Amino acid sequence: MARPGQVRGHRRAHDAQADEADVHCHRGPLWSGAAPAPGHQRGSWFWSLFCNLPPSYSRERSSCRFRPISNLQCSKRFFCKSDELRSCTIRNMTFSITAHCRRTRRTGIAMATSSPAIGNRCVFVGRDGAVALQSMSDPRRGDFALQLLSAGHTARAVMRALLQDDYYASQRQIAVVDFDGHAEAHSGEKNIPWAGHRVGDGFVAMGNYIAGPQVIQALAEAFEDSAGQELEERLLLSLEAGRDAGGQEQGQTSAALRTHNADQGWSRCDLRVDVHEEPIRELRRIHDWYKPFVPYYEERTRTADMPKLRDYLASIGAEREFGKPVPVTWKSRRG
Repeated sequence: MARPGQVRGHRRAHDAQADEADVHCHRGPLWSGAAPAPGHQRGSWFWSLFCNLPPSYSRERSSCRFRPISNLQCSKRFFCKSDELRSCTIRNMTFSITAHCRRTRRTGIAMATSSPAIGNRCVFVGRDGAVALQSMSDPRRGDFALQLLSAGHTARAVMRALLQDDYYASQRQIAVVDFDGHAEAHSGEKNIPWAGHRVGDGFVAMGNYIAGPQVIQALAEAFEDSAGQELEERLLLSLEAGRDAGGQEQGQTSAALRTHNADQGWSRCDLRVDVHEEPIRELRRIHDWYKPFVPYYEERTRTADMPKLRDYLASIGAEREFGKPVPVTWKSRRG
């Protein structure tokens, strides 16, 4: 796990393009890559820690309390080698930004990859935090991590639980950010180089099979430099900066953007581009078209005294045509 502000990554011996000064060899501290010794009980550390937590230990948010993990809908199958969904995992060439905004109390992820439909299996965001899975991703682990976060566990505890006794940890890339802005990241040494991550104040920028460490640096700097803007905009700016810094060796095919408010039980923004020759650009176009709808739908959950959607959009100067494809030449009114 990286210290905040440090770019961690790895490359193979023949990869001479990476900047030696920025590369720090990362050997997953919680898993060596070898098979467990005979008679070893998988998941023993995890269950001894999380099953014995006090059931009513309160966090800063009074509505969220620690609960024994045995009360959640999960089991030891998440840590069992024999139960891995080998046929369902895909080795992606991916880069992403996972972040929490303390000002708006929102959490979110923006991700782009060379494989299709990345938003279906690698982006997990809830009211208590966010989890991004890359490389040899397993969607079950994302769901399970959100359950741990909703039970009040920190990003560090969740990361330890995900990596402990994970037979494929050396092939995975994981980012976890909790509601308090604590961030953790893991880049297994068997990820396709260049691969690595940077952990900052409330965010993780990471990627694998990308052009080099400059991509991670661009992701992080774009997010930090846009601190006064909405989280969705910051995530998109970060993704665009990563693309412009070189992105992935094989280009991008799909992209996703998802954010969540701390006081809502549903996503604030959940947009995907499943297959496109320029998915990040397409994601930007869809987001800018959809952006005026977000406050309307949020307010409508609090009061029924709302104008019709078309009237609302007209009142803010954001008229839209419905029932037709979003025009390719449409440009947003940013303000």
